[in-house]
Amino acid sequence: MPAPVTIALTDEEREEFQRLCRSGKTPARIKERLSIILLADEDLSNGEIAERLPFRDPLINEAFF
Repeated sequence: MPAPVTIALTDEEREEFQRLCRSGKTPARIKERLSIILLADEDLSNGEIAERLPFRDPLINEAFF
């Protein structure tokens, strides 16, 4: 299994990702990946992210590779 990826977003990146997640024009797949990245930025593990989001587990791991 690959080593965990550390996510460290800037304030501007975080704001933009949150804006895109709220937008009605952002495709669902992009919103899913942005949600995963935002939670990873909060130092949550892949397992913790999977518990919080209704996505299939492999998507959590695929988001970073």
